[in-house]
Amino acid sequence: LPPRRAVVIEDAPQGVQAGLAAGCPVVALTTSRAKEDLAGAHFIAEHLADLRLEDVTALLRAAGP
Repeated sequence: LPPRRAVVIEDAPQGVQAGLAAGCPVVALTTSRAKEDLAGAHFIAEHLADLRLEDVTALLRAAGP
């Protein structure tokens, strides 16, 4: 898959940065870090259960074809 078609889900600042550097839409989870530490992610959620299919679909649409 092209990077823009793969969503990275991370809870570490380094993982968020790696996903962004790869060109992927990034979801950050605040399960182990503060929201401020995960800046740059396209979507930030408290728990994985908070991430809805509609959110992922919107991220992929925004990333382009």
